[in-house]
Amino acid sequence: MYTQFAMQFMAVWLLQVSTPGPNFVRISHSALENSRIAALAVAAGSALGNMMWCGLAALGAAVAANSGGVGVMLRIAGAVYLCWLGCGFIRRALSPPSEGTVGSSEDGPTIGNSVRTGVMTSLANPQTALFFATYFLMSGSKLSAVELWLIGSPIVAVTTLLWYAVVIAILTHPRSRHKYLTIRRPLDFAFGALLLLAAAKLISALTLW
Repeated sequence: MYTQFAMQFMAVWLLQVSTPGPNFVRISHSALENSRIAALAVAAGSALGNMMWCGLAALGAAVAANSGGVGVMLRIAGAVYLCWLGCGFIRRALSPPSEGTVGSSEDGPTIGNSVRTGVMTSLANPQTALFFATYFLMSGSKLSAVELWLIGSPIVAVTTLLWYAVVIAILTHPRSRHKYLTIRRPLDFAFGALLLLAAAKLISALTLW
């Protein structure tokens, strides 16, 4: 029973985490703009944030976090944060290119700041908790909340890190960095647009309640 649930959950979560969203944008940008270590730290923060949402969903708290006043506040706070990130990318895209070496770790963010960025970006999207809660409910699993947490959280962490490790390895390749330099501004604009779209999606969900 445990093995079957774990395998199915891993497959579904891999599809979910590989879908481009705020986490993908932040990690991809860090891989292209900073060092591989910094990008992996953002990915680790993202995995930690996803584990938190998974734990809340397993405990049933995700339902409360996505309904009523609490849900409204979470979505508004998440939308504001994503808007702030998105506007930062767009402002950067519209600004003259700055001097500096892409991929340099000397002036880049610290490991702690990178992990914090990953956690905040992940927690800014409460729809992740709703995804977990919906899957746990629809899977018909008879596992307890503790069992769901013990099985689900490690799967979320490992799958998230492995997926983004592949993405980071591709984006930190010298050819990828060279290509990034030629499309840096339009790509930053696209990153910003994706984050603003994610924020709009959170806000639009409020009108459905």
